[in-house]
Amino acid sequence: MDKIYSRGKRFKLPHGTNLIADKKENRKNKNINKNKKKVITLIAIFVIAFLILYQSMKIIEPVFDEVATDKAKATTVKISNDIAKQVMDQYEYSDLITIHKDENNKIKMIETNIVNINKIKAEIASKMQQKIEDLKDKELELAMGSFTGIKVFIGKGPSIPIKITPIGDIETEYISQFKAAGINQTYHQICLNIKCNVGIMSPFKTVNKILESQVVLAENIIVGDVPESYYNFEGLEGSESLNMLQ
Repeated sequence: MDKIYSRGKRFKLPHGTNLIADKKENRKNKNINKNKKKVITLIAIFVIAFLILYQSMKIIEPVFDEVATDKAKATTVKISNDIAKQVMDQYEYSDLITIHKDENNKIKMIETNIVNINKIKAEIASKMQQKIEDLKDKELELAMGSFTGIKVFIGKGPSIPIKITPIGDIETEYISQFKAAGINQTYHQICLNIKCNVGIMSPFKTVNKILESQVVLAENIIVGDVPESYYNFEGLEGSESLNMLQ
């Protein structure tokens, strides 16, 4: 008689008791949690750094405006002085001023050559405008130590680039000044006030400033009594038309 062998019952682990799979899952969850913590930490660091930077910029902003403005003004003053010297090499005091005397050799009138004055004003303004236009493509550098306001650190540290760009046309005003220079002598100085509106651009902000400078066109010592006023031909405006002895 054939024997019938029954299969032994297989032993099965309860569902969810796969130890290897559980370990892998736990490891995966731990890695995910670690990554989340890293991301949160990085975001927190970024936010804190941004807030510190923002507050720092608010503190140094007035100093930055002042330093950037001083740098821009120094640049425009140098440009105006260089151009004025270049233009005035073509003229002398006598090309701008004519002194009229009477039969007794006394000064009776000091007359301004309006044509030459206007030519000088226009030439200086035009050349200066072009020079400042050229600054748009050049970077000027400000040392970060200058923003601290501490003398020891001025001009030191990493540099921040700035650019200067003109806003509108340059304005000029002719000024004639008389001052006593001794017995029977008067010092006469002819100046040009220059006003230019510029934008000062940096990685942080743009500052708009009106920069003013003054250049000396000509000067002379006049021997003799100078009349209290002198006559100008038509061509000058407002306060330029009559200059009183100081």
